[in-house]
Amino acid sequence: PSWRARIFRQKEGANLYVGYVRPADKNTSWVLEIGAKKHVYNCLTGKYLGLVDQIKGGASPQPADLFALLPYQVTELRVASVKPEWKTGERARINLTLNVDQGTPSRHAIHVAVRRPDGSEAKHYTANVMLTAGKGTLEIPFALNDPTGKWRIDARDAATGMEASAKISLISR
Repeated sequence: PSWRARIFRQKEGANLYVGYVRPADKNTSWVLEIGAKKHVYNCLTGKYLGLVDQIKGGASPQPADLFALLPYQVTELRVASVKPEWKTGERARINLTLNVDQGTPSRHAIHVAVRRPDGSEAKHYTANVMLTAGKGTLEIPFALNDPTGKWRIDARDAATGMEASAKISLISR
């Protein structure tokens, strides 16, 4: 072809992240040869592309693509509170676990959104949590005046799009 691809790579342990900036003609199809079979995820859509040795792309309005090439398939993301009920003013501990089909996962970034009983996001509690060897913890320092009721914790793995959620109860002191 008459255009040159702009490809960016970032290695994180055994994981490889590959970004591809599309040429001005977004109707161009392309093939990225990986060299060995990897579990490939489209990080932007959260779609699992399979255990493959190449990635094929076609026409798209988006300016770039981002892929995670992993030596394992992510099978589950779990969100679990240390206890089901917390009091206002307490620090809730939320454990995050990423399970894979083989071996130990490299570091993964998990976006965690914390939602009040009315469903609105408590942005001051929302955070990104780095999991090491598939494990990490989020602490939520509930205020004394936070609304009581069922709070929802929504988590999403940035690399794979795997999602999970859990509910916890917040009661008055």
